[in-house]
Amino acid sequence: MSRKTGHVFEKRLIEKHLASSDKCPITGEDLSVDDLIAVKAHRTVAPRDLTATSIPGILALFQKEWDATMLESHTLKKNLQTLRQELSQALYQHDAACRCIARLITERDQAVAAYQDLQKRVSQGAATGAAPAADGKSVPQNVLQAMSAKAEELKAARKKRVKPATLATKEQVESFKQTSSHTPHSAAKAGITCVDIHPVQQNVVATGGVDKVIKVFDREQQKTSATVSGHSKKVNAVAWHPTQAVLFSASDDATVRVWAAEGENYTEKIKLTEHTAATTGIAVHPTGSYFASSSLDGSWKLHDCTTSTTVTSVQDITAGDKGVTALAYHPDGMILGTGSGTGTISLWDMKKAAAAELKLEGHTGALTSLSFSENGYSLATGSTDGTVRLWDLRKFKCVKTLEVGNAVNSVRFDHSGTYLAAGSNDTRVLHVKSWSTKATFTDSNGAPVLGVALTNDAQVVASVSLDRSLRFYGQ
Repeated sequence: MSRKTGHVFEKRLIEKHLASSDKCPITGEDLSVDDLIAVKAHRTVAPRDLTATSIPGILALFQKEWDATMLESHTLKKNLQTLRQELSQALYQHDAACRCIARLITERDQAVAAYQDLQKRVSQGAATGAAPAADGKSVPQNVLQAMSAKAEELKAARKKRVKPATLATKEQVESFKQTSSHTPHSAAKAGITCVDIHPVQQNVVATGGVDKVIKVFDREQQKTSATVSGHSKKVNAVAWHPTQAVLFSASDDATVRVWAAEGENYTEKIKLTEHTAATTGIAVHPTGSYFASSSLDGSWKLHDCTTSTTVTSVQDITAGDKGVTALAYHPDGMILGTGSGTGTISLWDMKKAAAAELKLEGHTGALTSLSFSENGYSLATGSTDGTVRLWDLRKFKCVKTLEVGNAVNSVRFDHSGTYLAAGSNDTRVLHVKSWSTKATFTDSNGAPVLGVALTNDAQVVASVSLDRSLRFYGQ
């Protein structure tokens, strides 16, 4: 017993405690062994409880002790489960908080980038007299007016549209064969990455290659008519102006360029360096005055050919760090379709370009190519997941899927929307309505076909591949 506090302790335990501490374990006051008084008591044998004087009584005591032990065990387990749930909830809230903070940081960085881009374009607009977008993401009103006027004109013309009399029949497509093969690009860095046929001058074909140059090929004379140089890395996309001899290109050097024909040569008229990573696609608006570009930096941008400036810049959040890998304009020009490295397709309304109007999901690999049908309600997409998908824009769902087996690198409708060409490890031509393959060409010998194109009447199919060949198929 402590002579200071009067508390009674087990001798063995209090001496062990005082060996490591000089405080009373109950009151916290100073306490030493000298302050303890040994309590001596006579040992008396307590009488046995009457219930423990028989075997049944002892068994009953044991049963009570067992029940008490089990109840205590159950209570402990219940408390343990409650603590686990509380811990799980706390961890979930911590994870949610981390995600929220990361999202806010990303949005802040995007806002800062958009503000910097806006400042840059405002300064450019002040120098050129252009009217920049109000927030860096919206399309300027003067641009929207021009696009809307063109859309109304195209809608009116579409109602009267008839298929060309020279459109290839299914029987003709089935009898297609290779008519010529050419190697216009350098053999030092083998591979042609993209191809486009001029919408008006159907014999004029442009190709871009790994050798950093663009070749303009005359299909009628079967020879290269011009070589366009300027990019410092491989060319990823080429596209013709709807009516003029003007060529648009995108490259791994993160630039987009516009080239205009001057005699037999093409001169660089516009060079834009707004993207911070490789540019992957080019889509020319039906007006011919504007064009969009996509990039692995996760953005798409709208450019004005008249002022040589970027008027809209939009970051596609769904693209993540895999970037925007493909894009195409709807025939009316008021919707832009983009495909990302995550497999998501985004449809952007030019009137509300700051956010995607709709997202289509179904591909499990990166999008490589998009093509809108001239009918206005069909969209074809190709992906590294080895499928070609046909989307009905009236129902916003995939209505057909073609399993190719290898990565699909390019898809393209003909102008009538009757046929669809697809490039994978071979070149295929499909009849859209029946969704049946009418022709398959394996002349690339397994080398990936990176680009396909059709003439307006689908009488000629052009394809380019990594084997450095430009091939034409027809009758």
